[in-house]
Amino acid sequence: ALALHLRKLITLLVGILYFCHWNACIWWLLGIPGDDPHDSEDLHWTTMVTVRHIQDINGQTQAVPFRWIDRPMSEQYAFCLYWTLGVMRTMPSEVFPVNLIERIYLLLFMFVAFSVFAICISKITAMFNKLEAKQVAYQEQSAQVRQAMYTIGLEEHMRDRVSSYLEFLFHSTKGYLGEKTIFAPLTVPVKGAIYEHMWKKILLKSHAFWTQLPPSVIRKILLLLQMKYICKGDRLAIKGERPSGVFILSKGGLKMVEQDRATRSAGIDALLVSNKDAKLFMAKSTVEASEMSECLYLDLQAFEDLRLSNAELEEAIEEYSGTTSNHTNRFKKWDRSQSPTSGPEIQEQLQVESRTRGSIV
Repeated sequence: ALALHLRKLITLLVGILYFCHWNACIWWLLGIPGDDPHDSEDLHWTTMVTVRHIQDINGQTQAVPFRWIDRPMSEQYAFCLYWTLGVMRTMPSEVFPVNLIERIYLLLFMFVAFSVFAICISKITAMFNKLEAKQVAYQEQSAQVRQAMYTIGLEEHMRDRVSSYLEFLFHSTKGYLGEKTIFAPLTVPVKGAIYEHMWKKILLKSHAFWTQLPPSVIRKILLLLQMKYICKGDRLAIKGERPSGVFILSKGGLKMVEQDRATRSAGIDALLVSNKDAKLFMAKSTVEASEMSECLYLDLQAFEDLRLSNAELEEAIEEYSGTTSNHTNRFKKWDRSQSPTSGPEIQEQLQVESRTRGSIV
């Protein structure tokens, strides 16, 4: 938002400079005398004698007469530009129109200049007001919330938690309504392309399952996602309870409470069970936010509806689940083949190890 307002401000200032440049050129053209620059009847503002008072190093002031027609070109242009800016605010006292054409032009220009100046000032004021409006509104709302929490006697640690969350929410959203609200009027293909640009990388990094899905299915899932802002300590999944949806970490941090280790998602295992088992699925671990976090949220019911209507998604889930179970079964078979299962086998292995240790000693 700040960059956008700065671009608008720079564009406005460049427009003012462009306007002043052309008026400076026209004003100088009106001041160019005819064939005889010394003709007393052909008066122009450039040929009028102007007195400049200069103070020397001794403090004495000297009057130096000059004409603008005799000054260097760079000084002439700078003065005309400065004079134009002065006319937009008030009438400069350095030079005045001295013939009819100059007076008529200056009269018309002053009407235009006043209007342009007023419009520019109003636009600049509006830009600065917009820059501060969201911050002021946030501060007022925060003050009201703090007052309400103090009035109802809320504990201090809870007041701090609420205030921290509101501050995090303000800086995360920048005061706007959110992606779903902003892009709601757009068509489905356009929204799909936008969400793919914003969220696809986050989705694919969160779990290997997403990388197995066809692009067409990914686009449909992206349309179901919502951005959620999670307060530190909030639990996204509770062990032994059915999760309401899947949380995919975008910014911040999530951790599995029982294992005390970080994770990038919560509740994703609920997507990988069969339809008949989906209603009975219970979370295998408790996941909570270890800090203020931004998460993509996928509602389980919406995902199940998509799964029932999309054969590609159902096939991908079955294939991924089958591959995972095969890896697990092979690991279990290998583990059983490498370890003794009966009593005599264990005794024999212990005797071998004992003889080996004795020979080493």
